[in-house]
Amino acid sequence: MVNIWIIVGESNAGKSSSTRALTGIREQALYNIATTTGTLDDVLVIPSALQEFYIVQPADFIASISNNCFIKQQTGPTYLNGKPTGTIIENVLICLREKKIQRRQAWASCPDANAYISTLAAVSGWTIKPIIHLASPTSQYAPPVPHTILTISGGGVAPLPANEKARIIRNHWAWH
Repeated sequence: MVNIWIIVGESNAGKSSSTRALTGIREQALYNIATTTGTLDDVLVIPSALQEFYIVQPADFIASISNNCFIKQQTGPTYLNGKPTGTIIENVLICLREKKIQRRQAWASCPDANAYISTLAAVSGWTIKPIIHLASPTSQYAPPVPHTILTISGGGVAPLPANEKARIIRNHWAWH
């Protein structure tokens, strides 16, 4: 069973900054997170959006997590799992870019957040936790699956600071 917490937003919406403010993690790592009901041990925190930095397709992400491996940045048409985490992955925090990313090389293009979420929701034994959407004035995210969604606005002239977004997320997810 894998639990997935997701932060969705467009480029520069504050996904990575909010994740760093929430966890203190700058690069993907295993991290223990205190909750209102105890502790989530060995949460795989992946602060950069899967489509932006890692260039990983939904099926490849599922394969890596299912094999208890870190996510590796894809640099060619064939995806290889990252190194083993040394633990069974049961909890993952990821960021997703709202819109698809189209690149020159077909293998480097990635689908939108809806495609990732739909694919993850279809995996037996995987649970998507309430999704956080960091909205921008041009945001058009529409979830394909019935999940509780918290939309945090605050873009524009005076965007919300990352630590304020993290405070809101922490309360919504019942994390300390």
